[in-house]
Amino acid sequence: MLADPIAPRRILVTGTGANPGFGLARSLTRLGHRVIAADANPLAPGFLLPQVVPQVIPTADDQDYRARMTELCRALAVHAVVPAIENDLPPLLRMSSRLGENGVRMWLPEPASVHACIDKAAFHRVLTEHGVPTPRSWWGDALDRVPENTQLVVKPRRGHGAQHVHFVEKKEHALLLSELVPDAMVQERVYGTEFTADCLVDRTGRASAILRRRDLVKAGLAAVSTTFHDATVLDLVLAALRVLYVPRACAAYRASSRQTGRSPSPN
Repeated sequence: MLADPIAPRRILVTGTGANPGFGLARSLTRLGHRVIAADANPLAPGFLLPQVVPQVIPTADDQDYRARMTELCRALAVHAVVPAIENDLPPLLRMSSRLGENGVRMWLPEPASVHACIDKAAFHRVLTEHGVPTPRSWWGDALDRVPENTQLVVKPRRGHGAQHVHFVEKKEHALLLSELVPDAMVQERVYGTEFTADCLVDRTGRASAILRRRDLVKAGLAAVSTTFHDATVLDLVLAALRVLYVPRACAAYRASSRQTGRSPSPN
């Protein structure tokens, strides 16, 4: 690792086909860093950014993902890897020690925090236990408790975007779809202004967030957004971050998972 803390680094950014990775890669190049733009899509927009080194990688669930990432880090003398898509978090967590031995730095949350953020059922459970508002949700053995005459959303517990997401108004339709949607959960449908919070938690646990209204959504992702400020919304976002990243909350989740062998059903 370079001794000068502000010297240019070679940074591998994953997920440069979507807005977060694209924006991060562009910002890092403007700061003078050498960016390796990685994505599973050979037509990723991030590959077209000036001065980046484009690299096609397997998807995170591919058996060759870890070998390819290790090879890239070694061949390109990468100083740090920054994942900008949630799918890359689990395999990179498993690789972090090996990459660290080769001088590659990563800044990742605890495994329990990652699990709670990529599993919508675990996310719901953590927020509910700590009193942070979130839609009522049901999955697994609790699906028989889905209420009648309620507008509902059926979606996979994992993944992003709008794949396999269905809106229904009858319980029987939700239960039927839950047999077709992979690893399904059912949520009460909530109406209101959609927003995204771009968040950063530093090494001391201090959090910051930028709120953006989702003005134009395509395939579940915000293509056009407007920055806004609302104290109430900001407080709720920071409250969610606190319960997801505070070590004792993660420890409580790990203990519960060990006792039950799975995420507890919602209330």
